[in-house]
Amino acid sequence: RALCRIAQGLPLNELAKDVDVVEALGGEEAVQALGNEQPKEMIVLSGIRTGKSLFTAALAVYASQTCDFDSSPPLGPGEIPRVTVLSVKKDSAKVVLNHIIGRLQASPILAGLIEGEPTHESVFLKHPSGRLVEICVVPIDRAGGSVVSRWLFALRREERGYSLRCRHLIRGLLPEIKLGHQSPYRNGG
Repeated sequence: RALCRIAQGLPLNELAKDVDVVEALGGEEAVQALGNEQPKEMIVLSGIRTGKSLFTAALAVYASQTCDFDSSPPLGPGEIPRVTVLSVKKDSAKVVLNHIIGRLQASPILAGLIEGEPTHESVFLKHPSGRLVEICVVPIDRAGGSVVSRWLFALRREERGYSLRCRHLIRGLLPEIKLGHQSPYRNGG
């Protein structure tokens, strides 16, 4: 819950006094320094199988439902905004996509967000405005070519140990949250 509140720029409230939350965030000074603004970049370092991919999936769905289509420049006719999940390998990013598709399809309430048939690379969700938003998985080894020509609302990174070239690409793409996460037991951890 604390990570979700931080990612959304919401106050921690009672979680700010939780001993485990305070320790995980680096102490009381770190908790007080958070503020109440959505972070530009958020890096989650935690062990293997601790929910990082599920957290990324939840944030991707959240971003798809909170897109601001009135931003400048506005979307043109036929343009579909995209939430992109980047990974060193497509197989790793598919874990996030599988979480999204599986969790949405399993929920009687959320299943209605899915538009059409999901593919191995993307799923289209209905935004509250009625517009479609695509959540797509993209491997870094494409050098970002499939990312730069799209109207991106959010960018999610699966595993943070990636090339310097990609790091520069990502930093220039969005003023929105960029989420990176990795296990401390893998490259870059």
